[in-house]
Amino acid sequence: MSLWKKISLGIMLFLVLLLGTVGFLVGTTSGLHLVLKAADRWVTWPGDRQGHRRLA
Repeated sequence: MSLWKKISLGIMLFLVLLLGTVGFLVGTTSGLHLVLKAADRWVTWPGDRQGHRRLA
């Protein structure tokens, strides 16, 4: 198998895995909850106390 075929196969595999991961995170309730909890840890909401968690 040539080098270009190996590289393109690796890229295609990566894209399929990435699409599957995004589909799981957006398409399921548990995946969406994981995304929202992760975002809540990094975003500072106005008026929130330090250490206060909205979704936890």
